[in-house]
Amino acid sequence: MTIPSLPTLMLEPVVRAALLEDLGRAGDITTDAIVPATAQAETVLAARQPGVVAGLDLAALAFRLIDPAIRIEIERPDGTQLAKGDRIATIAGPVRGMLTA
Repeated sequence: MTIPSLPTLMLEPVVRAALLEDLGRAGDITTDAIVPATAQAETVLAARQPGVVAGLDLAALAFRLIDPAIRIEIERPDGTQLAKGDRIATIAGPVRGMLTA
């Protein structure tokens, strides 16, 4: 069963508040200190155990807010049953933004 997404208008204040709480005024100083600004990567988000996908809209919005250059390709939408090892999404782009989000 696919669960309909909430409008971005409703999600954005929650995601912004979480990012502001986590990053504060200084930002992600650890990532900025150790990851080159030009570093790019692609990673797969996969299930470590059986479950149900939830929160991908929030995660995708966090990536977009931190760095619009980050791409997220959702393979299994919210509400999808997962087995261990199932691919959920592929995330690619600037490493600093990916780690910060």
